[in-house]
Amino acid sequence: MIESWIESVNINDINNVTILVRLLLAVICGGALGFERMRKLRPAGLRTYMMVCLGACITMMTGQFVSQTLNTGDPTRMAAQVISGIGFIGAGTIMLTGNNHIKGLTTAAGLWANAAMGLAIGAGMYTGALIIVTVLLMTVTLGSKFQEFFLSRNNRIRFFLLLENEENLKKLLGALQQHEMKVNEFEARTVIGSSVGLALTLDLPEKMSHTVAMKIIDECSVTAFLEEI
Repeated sequence: MIESWIESVNINDINNVTILVRLLLAVICGGALGFERMRKLRPAGLRTYMMVCLGACITMMTGQFVSQTLNTGDPTRMAAQVISGIGFIGAGTIMLTGNNHIKGLTTAAGLWANAAMGLAIGAGMYTGALIIVTVLLMTVTLGSKFQEFFLSRNNRIRFFLLLENEENLKKLLGALQQHEMKVNEFEARTVIGSSVGLALTLDLPEKMSHTVAMKIIDECSVTAFLEEI
């Protein structure tokens, strides 16, 4: 009896079974992405990703339900607004830090992709949703490791530092010249009183790692704060 009931259910139509299945799948897939973001202490975490994926999923199903019930209209009309609307949430995760470093772009892009995944689940594209959540998880985990590996071997480094006074700036530039580190970009501004904030981009000598470069700068004993950006 149960087998015949299961066979009679069309997983492509909007009914009680498919609604439940799609919403549960949206929670699982959105939660998987949100957990990875939460683990890295990002602004949008587990609950945000779950709700975005659920919202996109139910929006897609609502469009299908209206079209299926009234036998008229475009079932994707409501869903189209999700892609543009998610930009408001994504913009809230992007911020410019005091050292002119932009953070939150990956989180914003993840929310956008998460919403698109919710639409796919709501449309009943189960296989596509499972594939995309796997690819997205690989992108945010393995992609960050590849990026760190590549950047650590790049001969260009960008960092922000805070000097107590302008005299220390001369000492810093002298140390850079002594170790053959060339200034590519330079931005200075007074932070508090006589303190000077610097955003520097340096071209390092061949085979000099970022770690060694940061250690050399730190050992100059002229910086009150130093951070690679």
